[in-house]
Amino acid sequence: MSPLPITIRNVQPTNTDINAITAIYNHAVLTSTATYELDPISPATMRARIAAVTQAGYPFIVAVAVAEADAEAVPDRDTDMETDPDPDPDPVTDQPDLTKPNPNPLPAQKNTSEQTSEIILGYASASPFRARPGYRFTAEHSIYVTPEHHARGRGIGRALMGVLLERCERLGVRQVLGVVGDGGIHHGGYHQGQDQGQQQKQQQQKQQEQGQVGKVYHQDGDSEERDEKETVEREANGSIIFHEKMGFRRVALLEGTGFKFGRWLDTVLMQRAVGGGVQGGPDLGSVVGQRMGD
Repeated sequence: MSPLPITIRNVQPTNTDINAITAIYNHAVLTSTATYELDPISPATMRARIAAVTQAGYPFIVAVAVAEADAEAVPDRDTDMETDPDPDPDPVTDQPDLTKPNPNPLPAQKNTSEQTSEIILGYASASPFRARPGYRFTAEHSIYVTPEHHARGRGIGRALMGVLLERCERLGVRQVLGVVGDGGIHHGGYHQGQDQGQQQKQQQQKQQEQGQVGKVYHQDGDSEERDEKETVEREANGSIIFHEKMGFRRVALLEGTGFKFGRWLDTVLMQRAVGGGVQGGPDLGSVVGQRMGD
């Protein structure tokens, strides 16, 4: 079976889109620390959140595969991906109005011979990093890929992020931030409490005094310094690796800032410049420059 083509498009105000996005997000809520939300949300809540993003002029996009209605799964391998079908959309007017349900939801697409339907495999969005106008040229992103349909490992996240970064640059954004939950080094995945944390520090200090931490010894007898904390963080969280491959860099580690599943969680901030970053002044005539004031 040939791999199904993936298309990146704007979210639509249909129950199909809203329900699929809600299901993807709620799976992350219930099973992961990608989000620090604790309880699943309703489609109505998701609709309101999407509306807040799009009405502010920010992108909310989905990755979809078009399949036969009775198709059971999407092949688990990489495929050529189509970028945004609209080569130069207006970042404000091309976003749908999601404040209320669509009274005429779009029917499933059909080809010349048989019924087809879209499968939403992931979504991504950008929003203001902070409300105060001095932050208006910085955006924060979110990106989720469904665990179903063998979607992960196909490059869907890369495709979504690529389009999202392009859209942010068109808006006049200069910095994009990613907040990675559970992204630090935390004793087998979590902090066990202050007492154990203190014991861990004491043990690490003792190992450092004995020369057991921070060096890698090779067969030729040479040794090189390495940052053990950075190595463990990299191995512990694939999201950090994903962001680094997309040009982000780690700029902050916020220790113990989340608590979920009975665990203290560290939070990592990732940052990438777009549109020239700090080179030159901002575009005050851009969407973010105009909509959020000076």
